[in-house]
Amino acid sequence: MTDAAFISVGDLGEGFAHGSDTLRPSTELDGRTLHLTFPSGPLTISFAGDTATIDDEEVTARITSIRSGLVLIDGLTGTRPPTSTTLVVDLDSGAATRVLARLPRPQDATISALERVRRGEEPTFVAADVEHGRIDGTDGQLHAPTDELVGMRNLYRYSPTEAYEHISLGPALHVALSRRGGARARRHRRLLELPDP
Repeated sequence: MTDAAFISVGDLGEGFAHGSDTLRPSTELDGRTLHLTFPSGPLTISFAGDTATIDDEEVTARITSIRSGLVLIDGLTGTRPPTSTTLVVDLDSGAATRVLARLPRPQDATISALERVRRGEEPTFVAADVEHGRIDGTDGQLHAPTDELVGMRNLYRYSPTEAYEHISLGPALHVALSRRGGARARRHRRLLELPDP
């Protein structure tokens, strides 16, 4: 795709500097093993520094904590295609949420969202599954969908060069608009090229 108004997923990824603007690593789970149960089955995860062993697969993980007892675990698992595995675990209530996002193959990442839509496809190759579970031996309330974010606007700075405004328009509709960085520059350049109606 040569349309400069849209940035490919691959190009966009290069604009996010690794480790910028992230929460500090947490050692809260260091040396622990959690046994979780989700509708799709059990999951065992052990922690040692920035390494997590997820069902016998050792991965480098980003382990952070929003507050004491609420831990975010994020890492890449699998290789064909790679899968982003993100877990939010509430150690106090025992609730856990897992997001499995299958990432695009390198050749797919170069195709812009506009080209995909023109083909009648979904705008992204990323596919995600979300499921709620709990730490074994706990019986607290599971995380549940909420509409508390509908209408909320948040500006997230992903790196010194990339910032996006995220807006929740409805329970199943979320948009992200580049406010700073490569995607914004391309969007503005394209707007200048549009003919008057």
